[in-house]
This record gives sequence, C-alpha cells and structure tokens, in this order.
Amino acid sequence: MDKILIITNNNEATCKPVIRKLELWGQSYIRINTEFLSNKKITIMHERNSQKIYLKYRNKYLDLSNIKSVWYRHPEKIIIAKNIKDKDIEFAEYQWQSFLWSLYNSINGFWMNNPIASKLLEHNKLHQMKLAELVGFKTPKTIITNDAEQLLIFTKEMDGEVALKVLRPTLVTVENKGDAFIYTNKVSIDYIKQHYKDIKLAPVLAQEYIDKKFELRVTVVNNEIFACCIDSQANKHTNIDWRKKDTLLLTHSEYNLSEDIKNKLRHFMKIFNLVYGAFDFIITPEGKLIFLEVNPSGQWLWIERLIKLPISEAIARYLISPV
Repeated sequence: MDKILIITNNNEATCKPVIRKLELWGQSYIRINTEFLSNKKITIMHERNSQKIYLKYRNKYLDLSNIKSVWYRHPEKIIIAKNIKDKDIEFAEYQWQSFLWSLYNSINGFWMNNPIASKLLEHNKLHQMKLAELVGFKTPKTIITNDAEQLLIFTKEMDGEVALKVLRPTLVTVENKGDAFIYTNKVSIDYIKQHYKDIKLAPVLAQEYIDKKFELRVTVVNNEIFACCIDSQANKHTNIDWRKKDTLLLTHSEYNLSEDIKNKLRHFMKIFNLVYGAFDFIITPEGKLIFLEVNPSGQWLWIERLIKLPISEAIARYLISPV
C-alpha cells in the first residue's frame, strides 16, 4: 500500500510541482487524467468481502486496490470516443459519471479531498458561512434570491449598496466580446431597478459591501497554514474583486495569522473533513477579519511562485505520509 493516486486532468498546472517533489523523494504514483478514461480499460471487481480495481495503462494492468493516498485535483468530464453516435453520447456520459462515482467510493486510503466533502462545499456559500460562524469567524450579511423586490429591500438595509455575486463561477457570452467571466460588482439601488426584470431569470447572491484594507488568501494543507496578503486596494480595477486584472501585478506578501485564527481554520477543516482548503478573507480598515468563502480545490501556484510559500511541498509531503 505504497502508491499515490492522482485524479486530475491533462492541463492541470498545479500537478507539475507536486509531482516533481514526489519524484525527487522517490515516491511512486499513478496519474489518471479523467477526460481520457474512455480510451483506457478499467475494471472494478466485487467479490465477497473484497473489491479489486484494475486500470490497463500502456498495456500493463495497474492495481488500484491498495492506494496509500489520493489527490483529487480538478478531474474533467470524460471525452466520449468519436466513433459513438450522437444519440448515444449522453447515455455513455451518464454511465461514465456513475462509474467514476463508484470508482471514487471503492478506493481506500487517505483523500485530498474526499469528493463527498468537496461537493458539499463547492458553490455552497450559505452552508460555508453557517459553519464559519460556528467556529467563530465573522461573515457578511447575505441574501440569495430571484425576487427583485426582496433584493431592493435588502440593498436599502445595506445603506443602498451591495456586493453582487454569482452563485457559481460562469462564463457568459457578451455581444462583440466573446466569453467573459462574471466578477463581483458593487451595485446600487438604481442598478437593481434598471435590471428588475432580469433578476427573476436566476437567483443572485448579494452581500453587505464591506470596505477592505486588503485581502487574504489562506491555503491550508492538513495542519500547515500559508497566509498571503493581497493588496487589492492599490488598484482601482481590483478594489472590489482582485481577480478582475492580472493578479500578478498586485503586491503579495506573507501574512502572520494569530494562533486563534489558525485554530479556527483547523476546526473548520475538521468539521468539513477537509485536508486542503483555499480560504478568502477580507481585512477591514479597522483590522477585523471577515470570512468570505473556502474553495476545496482552489488555486495556489501563483502565490507559491510570487512569495515562495512551499505549498506544493506540503501537498506532496501529506500524500507521502498522510496522517
């Protein structure tokens, strides 16, 4: 039981530095890029009191039954073989989805993160905030609605301005501009009135707008915590959402968290059965820390490169010696 399984996709850049560490430390691993699984032969066999999993890769059968640890890192939708008729593609996709779920639940070993834990948190901000408050973090007042009247009432209660967000990161097609990502925007009562009819089309998430001194991205790997200060207020284009411009242009620096905050983070991770989490916080001009969200598969590589925080090394270390 000495192998590490990496479940990911072919273009996941964060795998490279972690794999380099695994290879440097002489650790064997198996990487599965899920989008190409339809071109592989993989079998789960259930016998009395046991299950066996085999993956045929490069004409060799690899036994996945005894895996030490699993890194679940952005697996992609399976690409169905081109020789399948269009009417059969949907059927095949559903079967592969169910197969993958069976595969994940058949693999023993430690997970980073277990898919069940990840799915519970992804795009589920209200649930995140409820438990963030349980461990002692402060959170913004929030509403999710497709009722424009309720949104107007909430905005008036928030002194006439709110931070408007999508529930799930989504690319939209903008006329004459192609695909665009929807970022957080600060909107007024007038804006909501102008888009009154549009709001009923789909729920939106609105929060009290909180002034920022700077923002924190805190990456937790098991019990190791890496905090990065992002000076989003130095640029007018990033003072509401630091993702709007090239993040690399913003000043990043290592940040020292108090032991109290670190203990709250560890408590949060334990409640959600997480090994990895990327947390976003606001630090207000008065120095208060406000929880925004946690992404169980959030990015970290740009932080590692900018300020040399050894996050990839921490991930590799956990996969080799999960505790």
